[in-house]
Amino acid sequence: MDPILAAIIAFLATDFGASLAATLTGAALIAIATKIPQATKWARRKINGTRLMVTGPQGVGKTSLIKYFKTGKFQDHSASPGKTTVVELGDGFTWKEKDEKDLSTSDCVDIPGELLPEDQVNEIVKYEPQTLVTVVALNKSGFKQWIEDFCINLASKLQTEKKVRNKLRSFTFVLNKSDTIRDQERINIEKDIQKIINQRLESVFQGNIGRVGLISCTLYKEKGGDKQAAAVALKIALSLAQGGRLING
Repeated sequence: MDPILAAIIAFLATDFGASLAATLTGAALIAIATKIPQATKWARRKINGTRLMVTGPQGVGKTSLIKYFKTGKFQDHSASPGKTTVVELGDGFTWKEKDEKDLSTSDCVDIPGELLPEDQVNEIVKYEPQTLVTVVALNKSGFKQWIEDFCINLASKLQTEKKVRNKLRSFTFVLNKSDTIRDQERINIEKDIQKIINQRLESVFQGNIGRVGLISCTLYKEKGGDKQAAAVALKIALSLAQGGRLING
């Protein structure tokens, strides 16, 4: 491992470093992924072996994100969005890196966006992911209410579903299509969503609520989507790097 990257990771493993990592913006993570290419490889290794599940409304980029991790390619901005019609449990995916071993997840689950938040939470209970990613699009109406409904239902299920609590290691909200709004509006939205997360999930996550990630991005090829997806992976990996269960008890 690159000595600089090793030093960064060692720092982020400390209590102070973990707190700092949770506050890193998408821009900061993109800078790390760009300046230190090994960081992307490290992020992929951290996700290696976990069951990855991606939830969210229809047409927000869930499947595109999974396809990027599988192939390293994005659909063009003008391309029609895909549509997942059934819950899809894949065999996982493998990254190919020069002079590196294959890096793969154990499996990944894609959720149809038409499913209501409550029904998507039921799928979480069914598949028991270790790495959970929830994607919304900032150019679609009702995303705040969707997140709130999702968090309310998730908190309720996690109170009683001990197996799901015990397996969850990382949880990240991805705010896609951030290029469609002004910077100040994006900042305000991030604050509103963070407030929802804290209010609705703190009773379950308690002292680990700060490990629930939040990152804004634009997952399209011509918008530098590969670097932004690398930032998403890094965000997930930093949460995993903190170790242990996301929910205690």
